[in-house]
Amino acid sequence: MGLCDTYLDDIDEAHVQGLWMMSLAAPSVIWLKNNYSTSSFNMSWRTAVMKSIANIEDAVLTLYYGNWMWNTPYRIPYYLRNCISADIDMDTILNTLLTATPYQIQYFIGLVDAYRQSLWNKPFNSEFFAALARGFEGWE
Repeated sequence: MGLCDTYLDDIDEAHVQGLWMMSLAAPSVIWLKNNYSTSSFNMSWRTAVMKSIANIEDAVLTLYYGNWMWNTPYRIPYYLRNCISADIDMDTILNTLLTATPYQIQYFIGLVDAYRQSLWNKPFNSEFFAALARGFEGWE
């Protein structure tokens, strides 16, 4: 398992832990909503506020760092920058088409035909498309 897989697992775990920590804050928030506007204040409301803020801080830090230990920060930015590849070129497209299943081919052609039909009665810029076609004249 490479670093990207490890970081993705850490990101998943951080979200689980973050949601768990947010659930720790929920009782304090509910208590505050039920008691904050009453006249029976005592020191316990300050404790509830402090606990809520601490739990929310822990949840945000866990989501930010991507792990519970907070010793290797920035897992999400690292993962987004280094582990997701979107290198699509003509070879990738052609190889994908060549290895497509019959259903995938049918679906692709259906989409192309639907696009073509949607343009059927639209104005056609013959000068633009003629110039575009002339750009391919150099092929040999």
